[in-house]
Amino acid sequence: MMRKLLKDNRLQSHMIRIGIILLLLFALQVTMLGHTSWSKEKAVEDWVQSMEMPPAKVVSEQVSPSGYHCILLIDETHGMYHTVHLERQLLFWTNHGGTVSMPIKPDVLLSFRHGMTTLSKNKYLYYYLGQVSDPKIKRLAFYTELEGEQPVDAQSGIYQVVKEYSKQDVERGSLKAKLRAYDTEDQLIYELGIDDIEIRRSQQ
Repeated sequence: MMRKLLKDNRLQSHMIRIGIILLLLFALQVTMLGHTSWSKEKAVEDWVQSMEMPPAKVVSEQVSPSGYHCILLIDETHGMYHTVHLERQLLFWTNHGGTVSMPIKPDVLLSFRHGMTTLSKNKYLYYYLGQVSDPKIKRLAFYTELEGEQPVDAQSGIYQVVKEYSKQDVERGSLKAKLRAYDTEDQLIYELGIDDIEIRRSQQ
């Protein structure tokens, strides 16, 4: 009987120690990550509120090969669109950085913006986004020398493209990203690049 009691006490002490360790890890993660949320939806909502912006609707989501969730939002009431990058670490969703907020410009037919976030010493997350409002545009395509042409899905008049590139890809200069727009006859009508970022109505 005594042995059983000692064994039970040791097991109970062991479970208490494990519980304390888990609580400390939980507290440490919250401290290190700062603003975190249990759910992805709540993380997006919290980010919008932390930026003191009105509520925005999720338009699309792309997940990078490394697991970063790039979420495109639109605030149609105030003519704004945003992108927020989330990463799941253990139990929480946290903002990884690389957030962008842009106005929707009525005089712009097509735009092409970009940004970059460092993921590691040899890996980068590139994101491209913009607005499209020219009714002549039937389809969009994203082009690089590295990957050729790939389709772009525009929704609610905005789009995003998310890519991961190595340091070697960037140093070779093989990206040279372009956004191409085609009409109903599949003829190229616009091509935008890093230095030529938008087409305005006044240019037509």
